[in-house]
Amino acid sequence: MTAPAAAPTAPGRPTRRREQTWRPFVGMLPTLLVSWLVARVVVGAALALSVYLRHQATDVGGTNPFPHSTGLLGWDSAFYRDLADKGYGGLPVEARRFFPLLPLVVRIVGLGTFPGPALLIVVNLTALAFAAALWRLVVAEGWGDETGERAVWLLVLAPPAFVLVMGYTEALAGLAAVLVFLGLRREHWWLAAGAGAAAALCRPTGLLLCVPGLIEAVRQHRRPDGERGALLPRAAAVVAPLVGAGLYFVYLGVRFGDPFQPLRIQQDARLHGPTTNPVTTVLDAARGLAHGEIGTGLHVPWLLVVLGLLVVMARTLPASYTAWCACTLAGSLVGTNLDSFERYAWSAFPFVIVGARLLGGRPRLWQAALAVTAALLASYALLAFLGLSVP
Repeated sequence: MTAPAAAPTAPGRPTRRREQTWRPFVGMLPTLLVSWLVARVVVGAALALSVYLRHQATDVGGTNPFPHSTGLLGWDSAFYRDLADKGYGGLPVEARRFFPLLPLVVRIVGLGTFPGPALLIVVNLTALAFAAALWRLVVAEGWGDETGERAVWLLVLAPPAFVLVMGYTEALAGLAAVLVFLGLRREHWWLAAGAGAAAALCRPTGLLLCVPGLIEAVRQHRRPDGERGALLPRAAAVVAPLVGAGLYFVYLGVRFGDPFQPLRIQQDARLHGPTTNPVTTVLDAARGLAHGEIGTGLHVPWLLVVLGLLVVMARTLPASYTAWCACTLAGSLVGTNLDSFERYAWSAFPFVIVGARLLGGRPRLWQAALAVTAALLASYALLAFLGLSVP
C-alpha cells in the first residue's frame, strides 16, 4: 500500500522538521549584489547632484542656499562616527540618545583610527546581510523565492533606504530584527534572544521586539505539539530586548548619573518632541503640506500608504508581525512631528514583505513599482543631502 502524501505546510506557519529553505548561495548572490549595487549607484547619483546644485547656486547668488546640506556622514551619521571616535564622554549630552552597538562595532573595525570610513563600510556590508536575512525569512515562512527577491529589491530601493548607504543604524538594527523573527518563528529561542538584545542595543525601538516575542512564545506554548518544558529559552526571547536596552541604561546611570537620559532627550521639541495626540501631529503635517513645507508634508501620503499596508498585514501575516508593526507605527505618531516617519515605518520590514506579496503575479505593475521607488529613492536622498528633509 502506498503511503499517503504529507500535507503541505500552510504559508506563514513554522514546522519543526529540518527544511532546506536557503536557496543555493550561488543562485541567491547575484540578485543580492545587483540590487545592492543599484541602490548605491542611485544614492551616489543623488549625492553628486546635490553637490552640483549647491555649487551652481552658490556661484550664481554668492551665498549657499542650502546651508544644511550634507553627505554620507551627515545627520545622525555624524553622531555615530563621533561616538566611535570619542565615546560618550567626549561629546555633548545629545549624543547619548544614540545607542552604543553600532559605534562599538565601528570602533572595533576601524581600530579607533578611521571611524568615518569604518562606519560606511560596516553599514553597507551589514545592509547586504540584512537583505539576505530578509530573503531567508520570506522563504522560511513559505512565501516563496520570488516574493523574497521582490522583498529584497523593495528593501534596498524604498525611498528611505538611502540610510543603508549612509552611516545610520537601520542596517544593523534591521538585520537583528529579522534574526529575531527567524528565531521566534522557527523556535530557535536563543537566536531570537541574542538578536533581540542586539536590536535593543542599536536603538530604543528595539524594545518593541518584546511584543512579537511574547506573542510567539504564548502561541507556540499552546500548540498540541509544543515543547512545554522549554520555558527558559522562551522567556529569554521575550525579555532579551529589555535586557539589551537595560545594559545601556545601567551604563548611563553609573557613568553619568541619569539612566533615562536618551528618552528625555528624544522628547526635545527639536527632535521627536513630547508625547502628543497623534491626530494633532498628523493635522500639523497636513497643514505644513498646504503651506509648502516639503519635508513635513511629504509624510502625510506615506502615512496613508502605511496604514493600508497594516490592514493588509493584519489579514495575511501572522499576528506577531502585525503587532510589532502597529507598535512601531504608534511610536512614530505620538511625538510633536512626523520627522523620519518614512524611515521608522520602512525599518519595520514586514511592510516591505506585504508590498512584495501584493506585487506578485503582476509583471508590468512590478516593473513600474520598481522604477517609481528607485526614482523616489533618488529624490528623498537628494532632499536629505540638500538639508531640505530630515532622514
